[in-house]
Amino acid sequence: LNGPACSPAGPEFHSSISMENIMTHHVSEKARTHFYVNLASLLPILAVITSGLIIQVEYHMHGRADTVPAFGLDRQGWLTLHKASAVVSLACLAHHCANHWSFIVTMTKKKLYMKKMSSSVASYYLFILFVPTVLTALASWIFLQDHARFMLIEIHDKLALLVVLIFAVHLASRTGRMVRTYRALASERAAR
Repeated sequence: LNGPACSPAGPEFHSSISMENIMTHHVSEKARTHFYVNLASLLPILAVITSGLIIQVEYHMHGRADTVPAFGLDRQGWLTLHKASAVVSLACLAHHCANHWSFIVTMTKKKLYMKKMSSSVASYYLFILFVPTVLTALASWIFLQDHARFMLIEIHDKLALLVVLIFAVHLASRTGRMVRTYRALASERAAR
């Protein structure tokens, strides 16, 4: 992002994590909230990704029997972990998207009017791909018929692989900001 005006979090976020604010131990309430929500969201998201990849690779691709454990859990155990962490992740991501709703709207308008998009394009496409990925997963839980359920799971699996790749880019592009905020919070805490 090029400056606070382009930030999905707004100018208060960037100003709260500047080097000057790190040195003076000030973090805005908005930046603090974003930091903790993002941090809390990371663990369940990583659990969804890990469990999904293990299910995909070990049980779908390698044909491991459902009752044979992979890394300590059988297929049902991994599926339970995947579903539970997906529900928690969905709640965290809904909150995250609500915090960044103005960014989502702005990026959608830029995309619709073919304006130049900033380096946040991965964030935008992550949101766009995340919605059908979640919908196909939820729909597969509802459909009990084998063929419809199988098709939805296959679509979900393919979309999820794209989401994981784009999430990695999104996470990498936000790591510096998270580290700066962490340092400012730690510095603020040490000053007390």
